[in-house]
Amino acid sequence: MANTRRLFARAGVVIGTSAALVLGAVLVGAPASAGDAPLLPPVDVVYLNTDPSGTGTANRVVTTRPIGPGVRSELAVRDFALQAVSPDMTLLAGEPRDGGASGRVRVVRPDGAYPVDFGSGAAMRYEAPEFSSSGTRILMTLRDASIGARLYEAPVDAGRPPGPLFFNSGAFCDFDISASKVGLYAFSRVPRSASGECDPSLDPAVMLYNEQSGAVTPVTEPAADGSPVPVRQKQPDISPDGTRIALTVPAPGHMVGFELFDLASRTRTTVPATRYQPDSLDWSPDGRALAYRDSSGGLVGTVDVATGEINNLGSGANPIWRPVPVSPAVVTQVYGSNAITTGVATSRFKFDAAGSASGARKANVAVLTRSDAFYDGLAGAGLAGAKGGPMLLTPKEGLAPAVSAELARILSPGATVYVLGDEGVVSAAVDTQIRALGLTPKRLAGNTVAETGVAIAKELTMAPKEVFVATAAEYYDALAAGAAAGSTPGATVVFSWGDTLPAATANYLRSLDRTKTKVTAVGGPAVVALNSASIRIDATADGRTAPDTARLLAEHSFARPKAAALATMATWQDALTGGALIAGHGPLLLANATSLPVATLDYLIARKGTGLDRLVVVGGTDVVNEHVGRSAGQTVGTYDLYQYVDSPNGDLRVALP
Repeated sequence: MANTRRLFARAGVVIGTSAALVLGAVLVGAPASAGDAPLLPPVDVVYLNTDPSGTGTANRVVTTRPIGPGVRSELAVRDFALQAVSPDMTLLAGEPRDGGASGRVRVVRPDGAYPVDFGSGAAMRYEAPEFSSSGTRILMTLRDASIGARLYEAPVDAGRPPGPLFFNSGAFCDFDISASKVGLYAFSRVPRSASGECDPSLDPAVMLYNEQSGAVTPVTEPAADGSPVPVRQKQPDISPDGTRIALTVPAPGHMVGFELFDLASRTRTTVPATRYQPDSLDWSPDGRALAYRDSSGGLVGTVDVATGEINNLGSGANPIWRPVPVSPAVVTQVYGSNAITTGVATSRFKFDAAGSASGARKANVAVLTRSDAFYDGLAGAGLAGAKGGPMLLTPKEGLAPAVSAELARILSPGATVYVLGDEGVVSAAVDTQIRALGLTPKRLAGNTVAETGVAIAKELTMAPKEVFVATAAEYYDALAAGAAAGSTPGATVVFSWGDTLPAATANYLRSLDRTKTKVTAVGGPAVVALNSASIRIDATADGRTAPDTARLLAEHSFARPKAAALATMATWQDALTGGALIAGHGPLLLANATSLPVATLDYLIARKGTGLDRLVVVGGTDVVNEHVGRSAGQTVGTYDLYQYVDSPNGDLRVALP
């Protein structure tokens, strides 16, 4: 595979060579050694309701620059008029168009799952939903004959019925609320008429609601004589930082323009580009632009509030949209020319040189195991992850030159290098070579694989909070367990041998205070072995297949991971060093050479839009085909947006959250 950088964006287009020219020269050329990959910056996504019939069945997203206008992806949710998007993009809100009564608000995931409805559409008619600053509540306007209009709120999961956002005397109608990121809200208010309806003769006054203090205050500006007068506007939209309110104002020629009202100075600023007829406004997340719809021409676009520059996103019938930043998922394929150099590549990908500036990614230790036998190294990923270092492979007879160079690069003089297994597993020459580098070797070994596992566990902690038990007769389950242990504070890994629990493991488990330590069985053999030894199992990750067990363990150990690693299950070396790479960030998942196993794919699908947006494929394309990584990126990327980074030798690095 050539040492180049390639970016792929999936939402109707693939960015290839020609797009690289558009996006800039940073996308081409050879990388500097151990440099960071230039990632595609977050793009804004404008959500559109583009159904010309008005039934709300064609909700789409359009990405703005730098990917470019016209990149569209149709939402899975159907029969739904989109009106709001939660701050983290995991929920949508709008009006269901499924044949039921109108006057309802629905909260639903972008894939259409788990819909929650508010209001019956009869006596309680809700409209104009907006998510709270935190995204945990839905704010709505309730309209009926008795109250006119009033703002109501409820948890997004309908954990309790909607109630008034704040209490007033009933003399006002409140509606059209917008939220900032800082707990400040802007909304419109008009008096109620004598008949109880919202007075149509007055333009609504703009009000501010402070979520923290509960205060509701009018927004005013100075009149010619200096006295305060209300700012009046329908559908005011407060900026993300809570400092400005976007307003639509009359412009020459019966047109409409944009103005920004500064809440501190109480002054207005005209957006340079005017002469639109916008029927809605919404801020970009960074506060630099406004999205709008030109009601005279049916065009949707964004306008830079400082320069007036326009980005036309195309036409749409009756669109309702929200600009939200989306960072494309990033898939990085990290590999060397063989298993040993792939291990070195994972270290180069994760750790800076020992002499790097303060704040760099520094390794505290390194862990070494034999490159042609997995037994003694199975718990190594957990040790490396917990201690803060890489897992490296070396031949039995001595340090591979690449490994020796990597140890010298990442470790400060005197740092510990753990050697797993006795001298019959890894020769004494390795210790001598480690000392020659100015480092300190430390053996963790036993007469059996189980004893080595217990020695590693005791090196980590004498009072573990969780112990993962997996068979050492095969490598699949133990590799996933090691990666989980490296990410779980106070966790260790020990071994059964198939369905049998060795004495060393049984004695270790029986020595623990089980009121403070839980035991998790990883895989069917471990379940049988623990049950046969009458040792209580607190949790189980026992799948139908090895990828399924890895999936269950990932669900057990990681509530909302931001990253995950993929490695072949045909061999063990890449998964071992990859487990140490991903430790502290997310789970290790298993892959086939040319496809994703069903269990792995199911796991990724379930995490689309939940924050998992960094994937590392460990091993070259001869081991895990590039298509596998690209498919994984498309699967987790919000609206299928993803970027692929080719990282031979680990030289191109992507930050793991």
